[in-house]
Amino acid sequence: MEKKCRMRLVRRCLLGLLAAYFGWCLWPVTDAVTVWDEAGLSKLQKEKLIECGWNKGAFNRSVKWGLWRNNFFRPWSKGGFIMYVEGTPEEVSVRAGFYGGPLYAGGIFFSAKWVNGKWVSPKRNPGNELFWYS
Repeated sequence: MEKKCRMRLVRRCLLGLLAAYFGWCLWPVTDAVTVWDEAGLSKLQKEKLIECGWNKGAFNRSVKWGLWRNNFFRPWSKGGFIMYVEGTPEEVSVRAGFYGGPLYAGGIFFSAKWVNGKWVSPKRNPGNELFWYS
């Protein structure tokens, strides 16, 4: 009788761990963008810069499925959208895109200027280059 109770307890613990694993793995990749700011931007400037990045196509929604798949098979390397900002609060250089854990990332590089309360960046910027790290 006692052995049956132990087996039930072990089975329930294993099922609980399996449910926790699936919950962690299937946690959705959100549209939230992590900003690494080395330019000293204000909160409003960061929000507008994220909006500028979305408009330039830096955060590809189709990448979300790849990040989700990666999270499922390698849950220790949660990915997401990132933006690395360098420069001054008036003029910045930005690398924006996604990271899929410690081993790879991709996106675009662009520059922008803060003019009249918004970021202005040329549509076709020669510096608008793709980058890929792996």
